[in-house]
Amino acid sequence: MSRPTWTARRMSPCEAAWVAGIVDGEGTVTIRTKPYPGGKRYQVASLSVCNTDTGLLARLVECTGIGRVGMNVRANHRRKEIWRWQTDQRQAAAVLEQLLPWLTAKREVAALMLEFQSLRRCGKYLPGAAARQRAIVREVRAANRRGSTIRDA
Repeated sequence: MSRPTWTARRMSPCEAAWVAGIVDGEGTVTIRTKPYPGGKRYQVASLSVCNTDTGLLARLVECTGIGRVGMNVRANHRRKEIWRWQTDQRQAAAVLEQLLPWLTAKREVAALMLEFQSLRRCGKYLPGAAARQRAIVREVRAANRRGSTIRDA
């Protein structure tokens, strides 16, 4: 549906609060594993929102200035199409930094993701950061399990 944009815009407090509400209710703050060519794998900080209303996702792109929107493939074709707004790495961190004051349900996971992203510079991990990175990945995955909170991790 849309091409990705790369620079997050500075949101007004009203926009940031609205986006935070959408992310808290409909969003996912996580760290995904992606494959490199040749079989190696790496972690990617990711922020996404899924919804059947493309207008809502277009408003997310408008408010944040970044992200891409595409359709999720569903096995059950009797249901409405689901669309996903997504942004990764530095762009996701730039959005979450602005949302942090308004996030409630996803505040702690967002703070972990921001710490995870701060361990990288120019695509490389900072020296000595590997152990903390692995710990953050475990904490985020535990917090994102169905029915759990970060305090349960």
